[in-house]
Amino acid sequence: MKHAALLAALVTTGCASNLAQMQTARALEPGQLRMSGGVGWYVPAGQIAAVAGDGIEVAKQEIKAELNNTEYDISQADKRKIAINSVALAAMNPYPNVHLDARIGILPRVDVGLRYSIDAVRADAKWNFFHDGPNDPEDGLPRKSKDIAIGFIVSKQLFSPAVGDMMGMIRLDNFNRWDFEVPLYFSIDVSRYFGVYGAGRYRYTTMTFDQHVSTKTDCGCGDGPKTTIVSSASRMQSHFYGATAGMRVGSARFSWMLEITVGHTQAKTELLGEVVELGGLTFYPATGIALTF
Repeated sequence: MKHAALLAALVTTGCASNLAQMQTARALEPGQLRMSGGVGWYVPAGQIAAVAGDGIEVAKQEIKAELNNTEYDISQADKRKIAINSVALAAMNPYPNVHLDARIGILPRVDVGLRYSIDAVRADAKWNFFHDGPNDPEDGLPRKSKDIAIGFIVSKQLFSPAVGDMMGMIRLDNFNRWDFEVPLYFSIDVSRYFGVYGAGRYRYTTMTFDQHVSTKTDCGCGDGPKTTIVSSASRMQSHFYGATAGMRVGSARFSWMLEITVGHTQAKTELLGEVVELGGLTFYPATGIALTF
């Protein structure tokens, strides 16, 4: 079962997105400051399913070979398929992501924020263009209200370690990634202590990276196989379409948030000379706490 074990040993670093919303549609009042922190988990269900399918197929073939007392060796076609699927998962791998946020109100119904999340930095702005409900004169936050806002987000990846596949055929490095997002936020504050929130999400990503493809050839001269590495610059564009649903519990000064983002990622690039779909069904559960001053 050695090949199946290799598939389970994918690297734990990559280029996955931080999709945590961690805010309602209600904007901070001018001069108000909110500090928050949380953790989320990126789960690329589509890629996980593809790699799991490869592992199951390899395990079935190895069991069959053992029962027939024969030697099993993965074909070149299967090696290419496993290499492509495993490097796709390694490049957008499942992992936890911690983030810290700071937001400040700058105009009536307009606030801006800055986020740091280990390997990326993000800036965003939000305009609360619809508000239905009275304001609380003590803290500027509604007791009961309905709000809708539109935002704009831009983020830059800071740190991108190299990733590779388990067959030793592909290595990707020198990532340069930018994300641009336009969310439509909504929220309902049932009381100052509880509310629900969410958003419709669209994110566009552009990424460049270097692709190194290793090829082994045997000259038949007794010197053993020779490895040739061909490097080329590559580019990937991706689109995320999804939605977030969450709840807020706590006072106007301190609150706890719990949410989940579900969507579909469309991403294509060229690996081993083939145009490969790197996206699929994506989940991002997240939780965090916030302090407002």
